[in-house]
Amino acid sequence: MSDQNHWPMRFDKEMSAIVKGLALIFMMLLHCYADFHYDVALDYSNVINPRLHGVFKVCIGLFTFMVGFGYSFSKNRNWSYALSHIKKLLIPFWVILLVFTFPFCWDDVTSCGWQKVVYNLFGIDSHFNYYSWFVYFFIFAMVVLPFISRVIDRSPLFCTLFFVVLSVLLMYVSHLVFDVSTNQLAMALFNCFMMTPAMLLGYLFGHKHYYERLNLNVLSKWLCLFLALTVFIATLWIRYYWWGWNGFQYDFFFVPMLIGSLVVIFNRFELKPLRMMLVQVGKVSTYMWFFHALFFTQAVRWFYQPAITIFNDVNLVVIWAIVLTFVISWLIKYTVDHVSAVLSSVIQGSAAKE
Repeated sequence: MSDQNHWPMRFDKEMSAIVKGLALIFMMLLHCYADFHYDVALDYSNVINPRLHGVFKVCIGLFTFMVGFGYSFSKNRNWSYALSHIKKLLIPFWVILLVFTFPFCWDDVTSCGWQKVVYNLFGIDSHFNYYSWFVYFFIFAMVVLPFISRVIDRSPLFCTLFFVVLSVLLMYVSHLVFDVSTNQLAMALFNCFMMTPAMLLGYLFGHKHYYERLNLNVLSKWLCLFLALTVFIATLWIRYYWWGWNGFQYDFFFVPMLIGSLVVIFNRFELKPLRMMLVQVGKVSTYMWFFHALFFTQAVRWFYQPAITIFNDVNLVVIWAIVLTFVISWLIKYTVDHVSAVLSSVIQGSAAKE
């Protein structure tokens, strides 16, 4: 992109995919570098800091922020919209469970009881998919956002602050009232309240178009790049040391800074190879999220993990896991989309004949 006297900031679908793509890569770095996830011993001698991967837990805040941010652009904030988006999430999750998980641990499935199976279908229990919490959080978000968004629209700053404080208070109350360590439903509710502030902030940023209102026209694109990278790296560095307090996640402050840095960088520079990579990962991020969990989920990792531990160096394992997960996720998504399109066409054809 050339320097001009005026260049507006854009946060379109491509930018959303870039953020989701980076968040997914952060998630895989977080999980793939954790040494307790492997059944075989790997070589960590070439890792600069074995604890550094913990900083990538900011991916949780990035995804929850984007739930609220994306919702702010919805035209119909009603139950029909909520149900359609819940279905869009459940389809890839259930495909991973029913096709790629249950058949490889069927004895476990049939012996664990119907309640555990139902809980797993909605992410409340993570026995068959370690990283399935986003399923119940997204359902929670789609249930509460139709009401909360209408209230926030009346007085965005005040009402957002009100609901942020309320969600934190409800988080503490749920922890005091219920034994979240043994009650899975209570734990799910506690986690939803804990992640709600970032979601609300995302809605506020989308509703008020804060990123699009960034005006750095007086700065050269190279100075913008330097400042954006400085903010991005400094934010991750700070998060390495301070991530939260008593359940409140400091990602509430860190995530807007990280996303703002990405917005500046990708609005001022093409960066075609990096842009294309992040966009493509972002498009299949949901499938990658749930599929990569199979490498580490106790019930099925005996079958899937050997596919990524063909190397001994953990760095190679991480790179290969990302590449392999992307390719398989793309193939699964392509197949599911194709089958869905065919079924939709058949149903519409049958309806037309009637």
